[in-house]
Amino acid sequence: MRTLVKVAAGAVALLALAGCGGPTAGVSALTDKSAAVVELPVHVELPPEADLDSARFLVEREDFAFYATRATPDGFCIAIVNRQIDSQWVAGCSTEAPRQFMPGDLGQIEVSGAGGVSAKLAVDGYDASKDLADGWEQLHPNLLVRGL
Repeated sequence: MRTLVKVAAGAVALLALAGCGGPTAGVSALTDKSAAVVELPVHVELPPEADLDSARFLVEREDFAFYATRATPDGFCIAIVNRQIDSQWVAGCSTEAPRQFMPGDLGQIEVSGAGGVSAKLAVDGYDASKDLADGWEQLHPNLLVRGL
């Protein structure tokens, strides 16, 4: 009987652990084959974990351009570039994929400082209503921006 209880307890623990990870959220801007791969301006230095071959231009607003890339092993990077002032750019990466059901993880890939502009990458299907109420603007399905 004790063996049966231990086996059952072990099975429950494995099922619980399997459910804890949840599905990895995606960023369709990086998987869309129709989106053009772009080169970031040469003066922008992404962190070493950034996969430059996956760089995608997301959107441009006023003088600022926004880019995203994959990061190793399972994360994403985001960059804000002021197209008028070369010294005004910022980039940051998260080496862990954000979870759609854990919005706090998006803070790992929020960058700010390029002329007072902040941006954060939004995973596919992310409910941005709270961010929009807090003054963020959704310029692209995968991008929230504030300070423009």
